[in-house]
Amino acid sequence: MLAYSRREGADGREWLFLTATPANIERIMRDFNLIRQKQPDGSVDHVLYFFLLGPDGKEVAMYDPFRSSPEAIAAAIKRTIAQCSSRAGRQPATSP
Repeated sequence: MLAYSRREGADGREWLFLTATPANIERIMRDFNLIRQKQPDGSVDHVLYFFLLGPDGKEVAMYDPFRSSPEAIAAAIKRTIAQCSSRAGRQPATSP
C-alpha cells in the first residue's frame, strides 16, 4: 500500500485505505451490500461510495461522490448529530 500511495501521490490527509484479509474485505462488502468485480488481470473495481454512520455504527446514509453535493452531506451530518444529541438529552455544540 505504501508503494502504491507514493506512486499515486496519495496525501494521507485526504486518502483512506481499507486493508484487510480478502475474506474480511468480502465480509465488509457484504455487510454494506456492495458489489465489486475482479478483472481478468486480477485487479478489482474500487468502491467509490462512502457512508455516514451513526454512533451505533449503523449506516445512516450512503453517498455516491459523483451525485452528492458537499452541502447535502454536511446537512445530513448536522441532522444526524442533532438527532443523536436530542436522544441523549443534550443540545449539540454550536460554532462561534
